Amino acid sequence: MNREVFFDVAVDFLVFIFSVVVLSYTSANQYWVAFWITAVISAAVYLLVLYKKIVPLHERINRLITKNAGLAAKAEKYGIVDFYNMQDVADKEERNTINGRIIEEGNFFGLLCETGNSYFNPEFDRHWSVIKRRLERHDTINLLIINPFSKSKCIRKELGIGGDIDLERVNELVKKYPSLDVRFTDEVYCSVFFSEKEMIYDPYHLTKIKGVSENHMLALYLKKQENRSGPCHYEILKEHFNHLWAHGTTLPQLMQATEAQPPC
Repeated sequence: MNREVFFDVAVDFLVFIFSVVVLSYTSANQYWVAFWITAVISAAVYLLVLYKKIVPLHERINRLITKNAGLAAKAEKYGIVDFYNMQDVADKEERNTINGRIIEEGNFFGLLCETGNSYFNPEFDRHWSVIKRRLERHDTINLLIINPFSKSKCIRKELGIGGDIDLERVNELVKKYPSLDVRFTDEVYCSVFFSEKEMIYDPYHLTKIKGVSENHMLALYLKKQENRSGPCHYEILKEHFNHLWAHGTTLPQLMQATEAQPPC
């Protein structure tokens, strides 16, 4: 407890004790003039102490409101709707809920990620059931995942980051669902999942702290937004995806390469 807090508590306590003792004594002996004088003084002192507490708190709240409003205005201008701390369980669940809603409401989907397991593997029990319904409706999904033969994937695997890609399952999914198109890239800097108007962005890291791989930081929830001063962040990341997609390796090309060498 710092000195300021200790002083405030001490004053509160002394005012309370003084008021109770003096008011009880004066009322019991019917010293009404002294009673009312004590009551007024006690109330004035308490109001002064309360004022001393409330004013700095009110000023701090106003500063926070102003700062948060400024940050929100800057973010919303470029389409940043919200962010999630991926080390926090509640935030992570909220991010997954937003992901599910995007799948439910979108008509076209793109996904850049390391393995795609959380979306396309039923064992993860996260988004596959909804993704499956969209594929059965023949909605287009472009899946861009890391090339299992790439140097980037080998480095990540050495650090114990990420999982393995089940190429056989991916191949079966492409055969079963014609609206699913899959390509592979050597460059994975982030994960982006998007519909025609919304996006979830997660940065990727090569981090190992105290022997434990750590890839959880912040995820951004973005919306496509018109901005006269420049492209919104949704458009920037969508173009990032488009560039990698255009230069990606197709599934037949990768399956052919599998025969020549095993993945990392």
